[in-house]
Amino acid sequence: MYKGNELISIIVPMYNVERYIEKCITSIKDQTYENYEVIVVDDGTEDDSNEKAYCAIGDDERFVIVHKVNGGLSSARNYGLRFVNGEYITFIDSDDHIDKDYLLNLYNAITQHPDCEIAMSRIRYTAENEDIWSNNIKPPRIKIKSGNVAIRKMFLRDGYNHCAYGKLYKSHLWHNRVFPEGRLYEDYLTTYQIFSKVEIVALVDSIDYFYIQHSNSIMHGNVSLRMLDIINVTNEVTSWIYHNNRKVYLPALELQMATYIKTLQKIRNYDKDSFIDIQLEIEKGIKTNFARILLYRYTPCFDRIKLLLFRANKTLFFLLYNIVSGGE
Repeated sequence: MYKGNELISIIVPMYNVERYIEKCITSIKDQTYENYEVIVVDDGTEDDSNEKAYCAIGDDERFVIVHKVNGGLSSARNYGLRFVNGEYITFIDSDDHIDKDYLLNLYNAITQHPDCEIAMSRIRYTAENEDIWSNNIKPPRIKIKSGNVAIRKMFLRDGYNHCAYGKLYKSHLWHNRVFPEGRLYEDYLTTYQIFSKVEIVALVDSIDYFYIQHSNSIMHGNVSLRMLDIINVTNEVTSWIYHNNRKVYLPALELQMATYIKTLQKIRNYDKDSFIDIQLEIEKGIKTNFARILLYRYTPCFDRIKLLLFRANKTLFFLLYNIVSGGE
């Protein structure tokens, strides 16, 4: 165990997770880095999550549960930020769990370089019924990148992700910064702005965060206007990057086009005659930016193939895309 000189604040939003909250809390209590506080935000939960959380916490005074009316994930995280006392912040979703060295590995990484302000963990995505823990090499390798290189790799899905969880942040990065409430894809809207404020990012080459994928999540649900807000979100992110951090504009544009194509596939699989205005917006955007993304040197090879096939024969494209992606 490592006591640690600096306090880490952990924010855990909680809503109707009675099946998972005990495992989440237990994984936090088992941490080898011991100097932390946990702010569990009861977001108006309607099941037995509170009872199970109090039972799992026991008499551990590092934990506190705060209560609020239901407002969604962003609202719960923002409320938790009000109670932070630590030099560092990390977010853990209440249906996920972490390896015992999650905090220690992130802390060692962020303190390795004097200008580092964010450290990232590898994430393992698991099904609800899987019981998987890490089997990492100790000590893990730490990769140091500039903030913009990390942003580029996130946009290009190159070993980095834009999730708020699975990362350790210097607390000051969240001063006067909140997650957008009432929106889906809140991490997509927020993370790039946070990363644009830093010079150095550390990646811990260790799978220390375990994300539970639910079959009823927004990523697996039916197409709806709310789900299609991803188009507005990717437009907003790309516009923000263009005006505030133009060095990574092309990677942002590349992810925007990949999102356009993926969303168009979802619409056509649902009902090709639905959401016609959104389909037209997507096709116009792809046509406008086709050459720039095709010629961009960091565009992933598979994305180049998708763009070329989409422009050449849309019917064949969607047929092959559904085969490769399994219709998702």
